[in-house]
Amino acid sequence: MFLVIHKHIKNMENLTTKELFAIYDIVSNVNYKKDIIKIYKTRCVNQIDEWFKNINSQKLEVTTRNDGKLTISTFKDMYNILYAHIEVMRKHLCETEHIQEIIELCLVILQKEQNNYIDNIMTYEIEVLCANINTNISDEIEHQLNDLITDSLVKDLYHSVIKKFTELRKETIIYLAKNICKDFNFDLTDGDEKYNVSIIIATLDDYFTDLIKWLIPEYFNILVIEINELVQNEYKSNDSLENFFKEYMK
Repeated sequence: MFLVIHKHIKNMENLTTKELFAIYDIVSNVNYKKDIIKIYKTRCVNQIDEWFKNINSQKLEVTTRNDGKLTISTFKDMYNILYAHIEVMRKHLCETEHIQEIIELCLVILQKEQNNYIDNIMTYEIEVLCANINTNISDEIEHQLNDLITDSLVKDLYHSVIKKFTELRKETIIYLAKNICKDFNFDLTDGDEKYNVSIIIATLDDYFTDLIKWLIPEYFNILVIEINELVQNEYKSNDSLENFFKEYMK
């Protein structure tokens, strides 16, 4: 029996995941156990990287809910892949220490994708931005991971990832507001203001007609407030603009 186990240990990298964890349950040598976990973590990273590349290479698919609001499953799909690896570890191991390691690994990968989203935000169409604003996976992450995490450092990372999703929504709204306003010509003399304001109102009305259908009311209101602040910084006390924004900020 020892010779069979020893043979497998020498060829651990060629074993299936099931065989790896079977050896883990049998061996008592701490270093062998650490090697097994290391091999599994490396496999996780390689497999996740391949799946994420596949997700990122595909056209972003925006889904319209029955109420007309837009959603997107990119982050949810990524998280589901990560959670599947956590579940594999939980199924085969009872050691909390190693479960914490794989949770930390998955959270670091998810954090990297959060940063990639911001780095690429200028490449997304307005529908994709709206869908990401609406989509919330924080509740699912909290429901599945909160009670699993016992390590204080992993807990800090977990809270950072949850907080980052809220920040991503805010950053997306700010970017969308600035992007909508970027073509407005504010550099005009007082005599041109009336005409310029009429163009701004007409343009924003076109945007808002779609945005009010696509965005959840709470987030649409935040976007309108953000745009209002950008515009009012240029045209203070303009009755036409004030009345226009009041209509959408009910």
